[in-house]
Amino acid sequence: MSLLISNILNQSPNSIYIGALLILVSCIANVSRHQAITKSMEFSAKSRFTLLNMLYQKLLKVQTQAIDTGKLIGLATADISMLEYYFMLIFQIFVMPISLIFGSIILYIRFDGLIGLIPLFIIMLIYPLQIFVQKQSIQYTKLYKQEQDKRIKLQSEFIDNIKVIKMYNVEDRLNQKIQEVRKREQKYLLKSQMIQLIDRSLNFFAQIWASMFFIVILYVFNYELDSASLIATIQQLQYFKVSCVQQVSYGIQSYLNIKMIFQRYIDIFNNLKIKSKQIQVHQSPELIKVNEFSIGWKQEERLLKSISIQINPKDIILITGKIGSGKTSFLLSLIDDGPLTLGGYMSQKEHLTKSYVEQDPILFEDTIQNNITFGKLYIEELYQKVIEVTCLKEDIQKMQQKDQTIINDRVTTISGGQKTRIALARALYSLSDILILDDPFSSLDAPIQIQIYKNLIEFLQSYHFAQTNKYPAVVLTSHSQAIINQFQKFYLLQDGLLVEQLNDNFNDFKLINLQRKNESVEQQQTVDKNQVVKNQVQIKKNNKFYYYFANWTKNKILSMILLVLVVLMNFLSETLYNCYYNGISLLKAENQDQQIKYIIMICILAFVNNYVKYILNSYGCLSANSHIHNNMIRSISQGKMAYFDQTAGSTVLTKFSTDLSLADNMIPVTLYDFWELGSYFLVSLFSLVILQIHFIYIMIVTILLNQYILGNYRNLIIKSQELDQQTKGPLLDLFKKTIAGLRTISVFEQQGYFLKQFNNATNNAILSNTTYYYSQRLFGISIDFLGLMVQQCGIVMIFLFNKNETFTQALLLLMIFNENQQWFLRQSLSFVTQINCVDRMQDLIGIDQEDSKISEKQVVNLNGNLNFSNVYLKYNQDYALSGLTLNIKQGEKVGIIGRTGAGKSSIISIIFRLYDIEKAEKFEIDGYEIRDLCPSVLRRNISIIPQQPIIFNDTFRFNVDIFNQHSEQDILNILRDVRLYDYVQSLPNGLNSQFGELSQGQKQLVSLSRVLLQDRPIIIMDEATSNLDSETDLLIKEILLEKLRNKTVITIAHKTQTIKDYDKIVKIENGRVSKVGAPFEILEDL
Repeated sequence: MSLLISNILNQSPNSIYIGALLILVSCIANVSRHQAITKSMEFSAKSRFTLLNMLYQKLLKVQTQAIDTGKLIGLATADISMLEYYFMLIFQIFVMPISLIFGSIILYIRFDGLIGLIPLFIIMLIYPLQIFVQKQSIQYTKLYKQEQDKRIKLQSEFIDNIKVIKMYNVEDRLNQKIQEVRKREQKYLLKSQMIQLIDRSLNFFAQIWASMFFIVILYVFNYELDSASLIATIQQLQYFKVSCVQQVSYGIQSYLNIKMIFQRYIDIFNNLKIKSKQIQVHQSPELIKVNEFSIGWKQEERLLKSISIQINPKDIILITGKIGSGKTSFLLSLIDDGPLTLGGYMSQKEHLTKSYVEQDPILFEDTIQNNITFGKLYIEELYQKVIEVTCLKEDIQKMQQKDQTIINDRVTTISGGQKTRIALARALYSLSDILILDDPFSSLDAPIQIQIYKNLIEFLQSYHFAQTNKYPAVVLTSHSQAIINQFQKFYLLQDGLLVEQLNDNFNDFKLINLQRKNESVEQQQTVDKNQVVKNQVQIKKNNKFYYYFANWTKNKILSMILLVLVVLMNFLSETLYNCYYNGISLLKAENQDQQIKYIIMICILAFVNNYVKYILNSYGCLSANSHIHNNMIRSISQGKMAYFDQTAGSTVLTKFSTDLSLADNMIPVTLYDFWELGSYFLVSLFSLVILQIHFIYIMIVTILLNQYILGNYRNLIIKSQELDQQTKGPLLDLFKKTIAGLRTISVFEQQGYFLKQFNNATNNAILSNTTYYYSQRLFGISIDFLGLMVQQCGIVMIFLFNKNETFTQALLLLMIFNENQQWFLRQSLSFVTQINCVDRMQDLIGIDQEDSKISEKQVVNLNGNLNFSNVYLKYNQDYALSGLTLNIKQGEKVGIIGRTGAGKSSIISIIFRLYDIEKAEKFEIDGYEIRDLCPSVLRRNISIIPQQPIIFNDTFRFNVDIFNQHSEQDILNILRDVRLYDYVQSLPNGLNSQFGELSQGQKQLVSLSRVLLQDRPIIIMDEATSNLDSETDLLIKEILLEKLRNKTVITIAHKTQTIKDYDKIVKIENGRVSKVGAPFEILEDL
């Protein structure tokens, strides 16, 4: 370039050849650069997905208890997604040595000696500072990541349990905890960015301060200052700024972040403990032998002691005992996913196959058929047999999509009974050697329990044997008296010992009469994911650009002022740079003192201006992200349940992990470039027009061609980026499904089935990711070569029309313009694609909200009188309640019974206003129209013990007293009543301890203690005693009758023992009340 300038000034005929050589070299450089970027992109994609694949394969082998959900999901989404960015940048650092070598040669020749190398040494002085700054920044980044893990874990729990959280009316309290974590997260991120911005402030005008120091050195040593050589040197430093400063800075930053992410990856990977085989293998015919077997969750605590038992083919073994006695722990030991072995041994027959049904069965987001076959070959005869055994046939026939109905990830679209029966059908379909069933009948009414149990025994002893030529064994736990009465003897777990009992010595309950009318299994109205019409969920969104920038502060006017200020400061930066270039071009022997002071002052002002504008930009972005995050949390808290029935939880969580992480980390950086390059683009254009009027023709052509190229590639890049984001979703889905169902996957030995799904999803993600990056490369190549054409045309026009004293300054601007205009266009498009994450987050903000006529601030104290007349509730196209009429007076204890899918759970849903009814003659509570009440006001007056209670990842105290409204003594008194006092006292920090392992029954007692502390007028129990032993069931009944004497209690129950002393029982059929009466009137017909 220096040679070209000299030849043009001297009007040498060689100028045209030198210009042609420059074009050729520039073309080769561009092609090489894009080839290198393409290779780095391919490496980035393969590396990221290889890491994900390794992590997933390890996940499939670990113990369920060894998983930290927040860290794992954060690593799989936010961290590994950011590797995509860091891997691309770190490769650019390898350009630096080549740039230094060629740059050194050019500067040595230009200044006839080593003095020409001084600018390079000055540039290189920034390297130690860059390393120091980035190391300081990464410390805060680590803290940011830790808080991000905590937040993602909390939000995952929130989303997965949204229905129960709404009924508990604890959304605001949990949101407060999440927002506290988010504030700490943003505090560390802002500190990290503020430190990084010191580095960036120096990097992005490195050619200015480096040349300034160089000029001062030349001046001090009385070296002749030639403006043409200095301008050419600045152009060379402009190239060094990119290849030797910015890219090195990005490389150091990327290296440190990659190192941090890899360290997190290694820590999480190593903490995923592969299950150690505690069960030995034997060759004898027994399926499982247990001898003097002792287990515990800690080395010093023995839960079960000296257990000895043999399980043989055809055995049907029932184990019962009080809650917390160790029944589930023993079953987990049988599947080798349980507590530690502390003595004795357990061995099993070689190649033994097992099936397992949990108390709270895990179903996957898939069709009913696929949940039952669960990766095995579909066999029509076997499939039809198992759905008949589990009484699912009529349920499936009444569903719109039959067995192709999709079960959503929170399993809110089927009833609890249907969920259990599908899990049981899955266990039977596997034709395993042993079935391990953890209280699977608790969510079913007694007649169905007996029917399925008898079908099960017949299936195992006839069809199963005919297909496998082997008799299977069954190990079953249950509290159900109906099931217990089917056994002449069973095993009782008591005080850590397994004691054989005869049924006659256990109780004297009569056998349940199975002679009853043949009732059809009513359909639970199912929302089929395949049938959801997209426009049923109304999403209200603002323009994404306006929405983002309008929330840079809490006030929209101030946000616009801040935005304008940032833009003006960027124009000021470019103005200062041009003043600097002008100052150098005017350097002459007679004005050196004044001009050097001038350029030093300009340099200082430029640094201060840069740092301030970066800080304001970061503040605005983080403020907008905070506003978006809080709005998302608020939106899902108040969103209608219909949205969550139709939307996968992983889809919602992605907006809080991947999208929010992109907004936090990528948008601020892209905006730095966008403002700087955009302002430079405009300033350079006008400056060049002023300096060289003929350049206006090139400017017009450039703008038109840029718009043409941008228009051609914009939709392609945006659509391919959307596809890239969409194909990453299934990977997160699989991680979440695997974490939730790991035990089930392991027992059924379906790791290969899930790994195949993961590999398919990975291949799709790689393909779409490659498509996205190739479309970006095509765009980059197009604008690069357009830039080259513009640059050379400009040189020719300047050569032909103007050779005045402003020539060198104009040529410098033109060369720098070519370097920056492609980045401006690319970053413009990057910003458009990245801002799509704001659009996706707005999808969540704009969901339909629960509404009311009575304000949330209005105090409404209810007494518990419910008056429903002819109420209709529709899910999708079918009625769940069709003419329900129900009257409950204050203080009444009412039991609700009915077959699975009859509409019992729908009654709870409308009482809590989780769903809007279609119509009703009366729908009142204490004279208030329920539809007019604010949902949160209504829910403040109702407590619930759900069928599957939530235990939050927090202290015992928080779980019992979520709103922190009660004294420690009050809490301990309640825990004494529910018999949890001794358990809490055994914890290291009492009430302030984190939870240990809890049985399902103990979790329900925790829920009961919440209810007693809340002291609300209406209590709802949804199968709250289904997992409790008879003694604890009796305890709860006494508490209800004594401590809740004046409360309205509504209990949905399959255990008739629970409600036999209630004021009345309501029987539900086909979504309406079929019979109401005293317990003895209703129960004698069962």
